[in-house]
Amino acid sequence: MTRPPPRTEQVASRESTNYLSKAREFEGMARWALEDLRYSGAGLAAIHAVISACDAFTVRKLGLRNKGEDHRDVVRLMKDAPTEGLEVVTRRVLSVLDLKNRVEYGGDGLSADEAERALAQAERVLRWVEQHVGR
Repeated sequence: MTRPPPRTEQVASRESTNYLSKAREFEGMARWALEDLRYSGAGLAAIHAVISACDAFTVRKLGLRNKGEDHRDVVRLMKDAPTEGLEVVTRRVLSVLDLKNRVEYGGDGLSADEAERALAQAERVLRWVEQHVGR
């Protein structure tokens, strides 16, 4: 059985700057939380930085934003805008998004190492998006 295409909504491409601003804000929050030893908070902010960065990319390139319940669907949407380095960045996106349920609903939270890795991956995703949609 094939999966249906991701649910999307149309968004004017000029709105990509708003999503990029949110991604930067979440990135800063993740860095602050990590410095304050709040590892689950850092992970959650890193996850939201990635989600907003991906929205910035798809809004700029496609005029669409993922609206589905599964945030990983954004990777399928991103593939509709082939861009250099997309394969690497989508692996990074998935590695961060795969932490979402555990961070939000799991009892153990994230370790310092996991939070640091999530932030590092989020920073790489954000830098890639900035390169491909502008600052």
